[in-house]
Amino acid sequence: MTAPVGYFGCKGLTKRFRSGSCPVVALDDVTLAFALGTLTAVTGPSGCGKTTLLSVLVGLDRSFEGAVVVNGTEVTCDDAFDWDAYRRRVSGMVFQDFNLIDHLTAVENVEAALRLAGFGQTDEALHRQALSALDRAGVADVADRLPYELSGGQQQRVAVARTLARNPQVILADEPTGSLDADSADAIMGLLREAADRGSVVVVVTHDEHIAETYADTVVRLDEGRVVACEHRKDVQTRTAEPSNVAGGLSFPSSIWLAKRRMVACKRRIVRTALACMIGFLGLGLFGNLLLGSVDYLRDLEQGIIMAYPLTVSDSAFAAAENAALDSVSDADAADAESIGVDGMLESAVDAANGVSGVPGMSRFLSYFQVSSANADVDLMGVVRDYGVTPLIYRRDVTGAFIQVNPSSLATRLGAADGSDEAAADLFGTADMWSPLIWNGGDRAEPYEVLAGRMPAAYDEIVLVTSANGTVSDYVLYAAGLEDAALLTDGEVFTGIDRMAYDDVLGVTFCAFAGSDAYDFDGNVWQDRSADAAYMESKQNDATVLTVVGVVRPASESDSVYVAGGFGYLQELEVQLIDRAWDSDIAHDQQARYDTDVFTGEAFGGQTVEGAAAAMMEGVRIDRLSEAQLACVESLTDAQVSALREEYPDQFDDQGALDLTDAQWDRLADVSDSDFEQGIAEALDAAASSGYRANMAAIGAVDRSSPDSVAYYPDGLRPMEQSIEIIDRYNSQFCEDTWVPMSYADTALTLIRRRLLRLAALFACVGAVAVLVISSMVSSSTRDAAIERTHELAVLRSLGASPRHVEGLLVIESAAIGLVSAVVGVLVANLLVAPMNGLFATVISISNLMRWSLPGSVLMVLVGMALTVLVAWRTARRFRSIDLVSALKGARR
Repeated sequence: MTAPVGYFGCKGLTKRFRSGSCPVVALDDVTLAFALGTLTAVTGPSGCGKTTLLSVLVGLDRSFEGAVVVNGTEVTCDDAFDWDAYRRRVSGMVFQDFNLIDHLTAVENVEAALRLAGFGQTDEALHRQALSALDRAGVADVADRLPYELSGGQQQRVAVARTLARNPQVILADEPTGSLDADSADAIMGLLREAADRGSVVVVVTHDEHIAETYADTVVRLDEGRVVACEHRKDVQTRTAEPSNVAGGLSFPSSIWLAKRRMVACKRRIVRTALACMIGFLGLGLFGNLLLGSVDYLRDLEQGIIMAYPLTVSDSAFAAAENAALDSVSDADAADAESIGVDGMLESAVDAANGVSGVPGMSRFLSYFQVSSANADVDLMGVVRDYGVTPLIYRRDVTGAFIQVNPSSLATRLGAADGSDEAAADLFGTADMWSPLIWNGGDRAEPYEVLAGRMPAAYDEIVLVTSANGTVSDYVLYAAGLEDAALLTDGEVFTGIDRMAYDDVLGVTFCAFAGSDAYDFDGNVWQDRSADAAYMESKQNDATVLTVVGVVRPASESDSVYVAGGFGYLQELEVQLIDRAWDSDIAHDQQARYDTDVFTGEAFGGQTVEGAAAAMMEGVRIDRLSEAQLACVESLTDAQVSALREEYPDQFDDQGALDLTDAQWDRLADVSDSDFEQGIAEALDAAASSGYRANMAAIGAVDRSSPDSVAYYPDGLRPMEQSIEIIDRYNSQFCEDTWVPMSYADTALTLIRRRLLRLAALFACVGAVAVLVISSMVSSSTRDAAIERTHELAVLRSLGASPRHVEGLLVIESAAIGLVSAVVGVLVANLLVAPMNGLFATVISISNLMRWSLPGSVLMVLVGMALTVLVAWRTARRFRSIDLVSALKGARR
């Protein structure tokens, strides 16, 4: 059948599909033209293609051959035609099975169509317009009922009202009266007839010949996909209609309106989805809190290990480095006030022969490191210099007795057999009670946490340092005189001390003496009176009064710093005591009598071993020395050799014979006679000065510019690596390539880094698995919730909603669900931090392994929202290619 091309119709329309393995032609070269203001009835037997024709004409089925004519324009399936806008602005379809949205009331179904069509009115105006449409359809009295509460006739009237409310130019009705009684059918057809009379194109598919005869202007009969008859009951004039100027589309407020209606109506389903998501976010929150706590734990572990294994540079390391360069077995330490390290007795000659001036001293290194670390902005927790000075600390205990606190006299007071502090240490298992604080003196108290009071601000202020869990050994309290030590030996049952108030510690004072303060001159020699409490009490006016101003504990979980607890002071205290020692009478006396031991009144050098020179010659390899060198060695006296044996014991065997390695003898072969004699002279000078240096160190008068060792405490592995790089640069600039003049815990650093990296990798793997599982749970819940809405979304698409509109609707709903479930999940996870920490502390003895933070919680909520939105968006993408015809039919079943 041939018809003129008009406003609406089709031209050469063919639709093919497969049923199993058999090809089926649903429409075969159909050409039709429908005029404005007419009602066309399409009849024919079941399966002849009537419904398929309407699906193609309205754009629900886009796989066809031929063209659909829209306002005089031919549109093929390959054309970039906006079918969604066409359904919103131009056409409307009434389905046989109603296709109302289940969770919307009758009036809300109509209002949803109006919103999609772009009627940009207020909510009240849209509601009134929807009620007016229902009233015209005769169902205004059921406006607030849900579809399942309506009869079939009422649902069909609502469906027709939903279509007519938009006043579309084209109305397609598929069996609108198929399941209705005669009265209802007549009422529905009356509404469609009125629409045609107002100028719309109305196409009705029906089996009812009565309806076709009564209401139709044109009757088209199909059979096996072909038009077999087309009967015009009145003149039809084809004309072109003005296109709709309504923009249409689902606006953001309308999306909010639809999402709100669904969440209110489908509470159980929403709660079920939100609960599943909340469980996932609870797991995410717990893992996030565990991650935060684990980062802190690893940081504490790193800090604790660094505090236990600081970057240490020692005075003896310089001498050991030079010996190592010469393959020497000597461990001699011959430091004095002017230099760091002196060679072995014969190795000095080797140095001179090779043009080596000696390993750079400690003071030079300290200056270099200080400047380099400042330029590189190396973050150090603290620097502790070991001057080899032990502050003498005394105080009046709780009984009023003046007692020695450091070094501890508790063993003597308890009647220990040898009266030594080591005996008490063995008895009570304690560590050194008094140590310099590992503190940079800045605004922050790292690596300490202040429990009471404050950090010290001057050299005469100290703090009590507890263990990481806030405890201190009772040994510290008894040794410091804060408790009566007599309670330990009075024969009564010892109950011990449970707790001590901060106020009982804060404000406690001690007396600090320099080592020189403990010596008294009896007219001939200086005697050590440090164990004489009465004598030391008489010197209180010369002491530095120390006051406890705070109670602190290590900020890290590691107990590596103060296991038993103790007192910490600023290093300025040692500096003050060293300066006092240099200004003392005994120091001036020893300096004046450089060659005399002021403790014995005898000359330095020790006891002369008779026959020492001859015993030494037993180890001399005559064949390796020149005549001049041999003569120089044979000229040494017993007194000189005895001094050398005392200063360099490792270069002599048990019988006093010289004991050098083959490598050392080989090096001596290349040394000139003059350099050999100079080396011997330097070794004798070093042996003569060792006694003087030892006495000065005993009274605390040491060289502050050249400490015995320096311990650097970097604030993390990266600062430690920077510090080691500075040391390496120092080695390369000032030392021979074969020397390693610094001894530092490089092996420990490698071990630390390796273990921390393994722990970090473990947490990363656990985190990846946790996030994957949680994401799968949330994705599954969100995806299932979206799939359950296939019919609802297909209805919206049939009303003109574009895939973008559907995506926006799902994203808005998922964002709301994700926000609520994420907030609740993360809140519950934060509430579980305390009990989970208690469980970890009980099971694995690690406290505070979980931690929550407000920024972290906000981030996890945002991540939760983003996850649900992403899943919803990806799920919504599948609706771009969904078969709307199948979705409208199959999803309802």
